Amino acid sequence: MYVKGILNQSDKNKLPPEKRKLSFKEARELRELPQKIGFLEEKRQQLTAALNSPACCAKNAAVKIKAASDRMTCLETELDCAQQCWQELEDLAARPGR
Repeated sequence: MYVKGILNQSDKNKLPPEKRKLSFKEARELRELPQKIGFLEEKRQQLTAALNSPACCAKNAAVKIKAASDRMTCLETELDCAQQCWQELEDLAARPGR
């Protein structure tokens, strides 16, 4: 809905993608996502190393392995979401006329 030439947020999201530009929040998120993705990838590497360590195979380590495996699953999901979001925002920002 137009109010003195200004679109409200819900109307901005209804615009065709080629007519829409990044909002302030989206632009900030686009700037911050590479750092977040790097952090998540580093955490994934650390967790992988911990799961592959001999200490992880020690006696009575099943609980620790299960907890680390659960954390890895959550981490992978969060990383996938962050990468997908980054790609969508990059695509939006790269459209002609930006």
